[in-house]
Amino acid sequence: MPRPRSGCRKLAWDATGTQFGQRQLQYERYYAGDPVQMGASIYKTWDHAALLAMVERALSLPSERGAKP
Repeated sequence: MPRPRSGCRKLAWDATGTQFGQRQLQYERYYAGDPVQMGASIYKTWDHAALLAMVERALSLPSERGAKP
């Protein structure tokens, strides 16, 4: 038997809008630590050499502005 719409709305509100839902969101967001600090540490430890080499190769390609069709 399907649930009435009001029951589904109440369940959705409980999961998102109530204090319980907000506490759950905060717990999930900060469980692994501060998201800003985590992003900064990942950025600092990432090997950027391959990405920078790709950018350098792209910048060294000949310009297509003067190319004729």
